[in-house]
Amino acid sequence: MVESFLLQNASYEVVALASLMDRNMNDTLGYLNETLALSLAARTMASIINSKGNNCQYYFIQAGIPKYSATCANYNFSDPNGILPFLNATWYGGAYKSEIKNQTGMTDLQYANFFSTNLDSQPNSFGVVMATALN
Repeated sequence: MVESFLLQNASYEVVALASLMDRNMNDTLGYLNETLALSLAARTMASIINSKGNNCQYYFIQAGIPKYSATCANYNFSDPNGILPFLNATWYGGAYKSEIKNQTGMTDLQYANFFSTNLDSQPNSFGVVMATALN
């Protein structure tokens, strides 16, 4: 966009404005590329979880996590914002994974069971719902 204005000998103000618009559009596109897929997945998962009548406790029990009452008080799985921290843990890993494990008290095995997409061993896991939402 900026190049076409420069080629047309546009005024300095027009080129500066075009440059700002171009940068803002690129920043917005970058933000959407980073967050849109997660937002859509969280909304789809909340819809699936609501339609099945499940909640946070259900998925913690499926993963064999005994101390779920206090943890689930902080996460409403019928709300996309309650699901997003768990999606961040799998999508970005690293610090997000450590944060979820620390906040929930999950062991490595419980974390693996919670996010398992294996229909044979964990057919009702949070991970299966996540995989369904992303397909």
